[in-house]
Amino acid sequence: MARLRAFKSNGGNVYDLFNKRRNEQLKEERILKLSKKDINRKIISKTANELIGNIPILSDGRMTGLNTLLKSFRGA
Repeated sequence: MARLRAFKSNGGNVYDLFNKRRNEQLKEERILKLSKKDINRKIISKTANELIGNIPILSDGRMTGLNTLLKSFRGA
């Protein structure tokens, strides 16, 4: 509280300070959220790629409905 009073007496705007700190905190939260999404995508893509090699219908060469469906999942 004393720091806030000193800040205001030195001509600082408390409202602007509050908004600046709040925006910084929201930005950090967004960055953490996005990094968690990237980590999850990498984990999913690694496991999905490993499993796709184990599905014989994808390496068969024939174009069937199941083949098309499974390949569409691979691109997602």
